[in-house]
Amino acid sequence: MAALPEFQLDDVPIDIDALSALNHDTDEEDTMSAEDQNLDEFLRAHGFRLANQGTTRFWPRQLVWDLLTRERVEREMQSLGVENYLDYVRPAQIPSAVPPKKTYLVIFAILVLVDKANLISEFVKEELCDHDLPLFMLDKGDGKVRLRRQGNRDQELKCLKSWRPAALDSFIAKQRQFTVHRFELDHDNKAQHYQLDEDTIFPWTQERKASKSFSGGYADVRIVKIDRHYHNFDRVLDGLGIQGDEFALKTLHSNGLNNAAKFRNELDQLKRFGGLVHKNLITLLATYEISSQYHFLFPKANQNLEDYWEYKIPTSLDLDFVRWVARQCAGIVRAISIIHDPTHLQGEKKYGRHGDIKPDNILWFSTNEDPRGLLVVADMGLSSFNRDTSRSNIPNEKIPGVPGYRPPECDVKDAKVSRAFDIWTLGCLFMEFMAWCLGGKELRDKFEEDRQTIYITGGINNIFFGVLKHKDHVLYAAQVKPAWFSKLHNHPNCTGFIRDVLDVIEKTMLVVLSKDRVRATSKELDINFSEIYSKAIRDEAYCTRPLHQSRQVLSTPEVRLDLNPIAQRTINERKPALSEFVGQPEEPLAGTEMESMDIS
Repeated sequence: MAALPEFQLDDVPIDIDALSALNHDTDEEDTMSAEDQNLDEFLRAHGFRLANQGTTRFWPRQLVWDLLTRERVEREMQSLGVENYLDYVRPAQIPSAVPPKKTYLVIFAILVLVDKANLISEFVKEELCDHDLPLFMLDKGDGKVRLRRQGNRDQELKCLKSWRPAALDSFIAKQRQFTVHRFELDHDNKAQHYQLDEDTIFPWTQERKASKSFSGGYADVRIVKIDRHYHNFDRVLDGLGIQGDEFALKTLHSNGLNNAAKFRNELDQLKRFGGLVHKNLITLLATYEISSQYHFLFPKANQNLEDYWEYKIPTSLDLDFVRWVARQCAGIVRAISIIHDPTHLQGEKKYGRHGDIKPDNILWFSTNEDPRGLLVVADMGLSSFNRDTSRSNIPNEKIPGVPGYRPPECDVKDAKVSRAFDIWTLGCLFMEFMAWCLGGKELRDKFEEDRQTIYITGGINNIFFGVLKHKDHVLYAAQVKPAWFSKLHNHPNCTGFIRDVLDVIEKTMLVVLSKDRVRATSKELDINFSEIYSKAIRDEAYCTRPLHQSRQVLSTPEVRLDLNPIAQRTINERKPALSEFVGQPEEPLAGTEMESMDIS
């Protein structure tokens, strides 16, 4: 017999021992009776059923290697008189030093199911192997059914030339059940992009709509279940401490509004942080495109932070709970710092901005490492990355305002939105987090209600700053709403930990940019929150003992607001009844100063 060809499975060297150790969901009775079944019946009994595919069975290639042991294949081939080709179909062993090149096991399985297994020799002679699947129709316009390889549009396959059209149709139909798409991370644990056609069969064993809170204005999310034979995500999921076989499939709306650009922007951001860059940053697992519709695949979160706050009741500030909050805050700050200054990226240095920090975009995952779970920064759809020379080059009027979290510079003339935008919105989120820790949903709702004031539109708004007009002059100012800092400081359950977080928020995050005051950088906040977390680990009383220290309402400075044309026109048209101030406000940073401000 000729020397054996080397073997391959989807271009990946095969570890036969590992493959044979794979488990498939079968009952003991089926396993015990396997020798009594012919190979056709055995395969049909052990295939997967997929969502939206009826009763049709499917076989991932890894499962084929699991099911078709050398002993089973040998018995079948002996019964057909083609046992001389056993080592081509199911080799006894493969030297680990020799990378495999060709396999014929899936081909053989298809032939078994179409009752043509005795013809396996013809496929081996033509070297038509598993890697060549799926085969395609060769249409010469004469009505005859011919098949060809993927890469050869004109050459008919000789081993199938004598087959009748009905048999060829059967082979085409059956091969689709072995060519279900498999998602794979690359060797660096990074997501790969797939350009797929409409005939692609996806490996969803279950599929359902996600809750409305996971879908947004430009995307829908569905939950899909994928058996591990159809992906290699386990090493990343294990590293994140995430278990389960359900994933979140995000599909951008096909509304013609620059869909490709939205996809490319979000993909570029997510790829920068794929794999295991940081646990508190969302991990992209795969992307694909079909007919100009774009899809992202992520680990499935249990819920977002908005829902978590809504339904989870913090019964008390016990030690484990406070340390968990401290750990999550420190992790989120570190994640934002990595976005702002991604030192792990090689080549030209770039600086990033998330642009949409809010509770909806912080996801809560149940993990096997922490019974309280993990909070992860997600939704990079509005993110932006710029070179060192243009860190703050996004015009403010083009940035969608985060409801309730909109920073003052969005209304400033000639301002550019920088990474300081994220610091403000993160400060808003942490402020609500502390309110929730002290009083759950009830106190957070009260906090939101008490923030409501008249905005420049004339309507009621719950943003964290107020726009004021001067009592005697045509002059406007922005001022952080101060009362709730004191209310939370004076809460009977306020601890040293919560006091320190509130101080960081008040002094370095929720700051109206002026010539006298700027916000902290994410790098500085990373140091601050790491120190707070370290103290929470060292000092139990810091976490749990109420301080009972009274604090008066402190006045926050008014900063002159040089309105951009949109804000000025809105005031002129709506004539809102804004609150008044007197005296001289602080001088603001001009828009050009914001653009050149070094916040790294």
